[in-house]
Amino acid sequence: MHTTELLGKEIENKEKQMNIDFYNDFSSIRRYIMTDFSLSHHQSLELLNELADHILESQSNGATAQEFFGDNLELYANELVEELPTEKTFFKLSVIGYAVFNVLGLLFLLMMIVELFVTFTSSGHFEFYPVALIVSVATFLFGVLGSLFILLKFSHVEEFKDRKYNLLKELPIYAAGGITILGSQMIFKNMDVGPKTHLNWYMYIVLALIAVVIGYLCSNKAD
Repeated sequence: MHTTELLGKEIENKEKQMNIDFYNDFSSIRRYIMTDFSLSHHQSLELLNELADHILESQSNGATAQEFFGDNLELYANELVEELPTEKTFFKLSVIGYAVFNVLGLLFLLMMIVELFVTFTSSGHFEFYPVALIVSVATFLFGVLGSLFILLKFSHVEEFKDRKYNLLKELPIYAAGGITILGSQMIFKNMDVGPKTHLNWYMYIVLALIAVVIGYLCSNKAD
């Protein structure tokens, strides 16, 4: 079985051999399939690799992109996806887990930087309310990751449609994400619940490493 990285390279090499019409249609189908969360990343690449083989064979036989794909590119792409079994809920949770724990790892590193800055500039510590931190982080993750997944889904749905006003259509998604990010900052700043605490800088490194390792394990499940 091809590895995910090898499949990606093979597809790129085959794309270079396609004429402009095949390349444009294949690129649209590739974006459509890669944003379909019913398939794993590896499944998507295997499907695209097989499609690229068929395209190059047809191209060498003199077929045009119109003859190969037909009149409805979206219908062709949907028929490709329907041929494969959809992934179970566990896979989708793995994708979400990968994103969540990598964001948490980055957050812990940022908090370590703040702790070091406060320590060196005031000989104190970066103190926070644990409850406020948990609630604000949950709000932040909901806003950022929720907006990202919605944008990817929107891109998937709109791939074969008129993209003229896509930015205007996406503005409410950006606005909702921005509001939740701002809300998470306000919660962290103003939610004075329970006792304050602090962590030494090296504890943030430990927490970041744990989060990254868990994210890596999730990514293996996602592939």
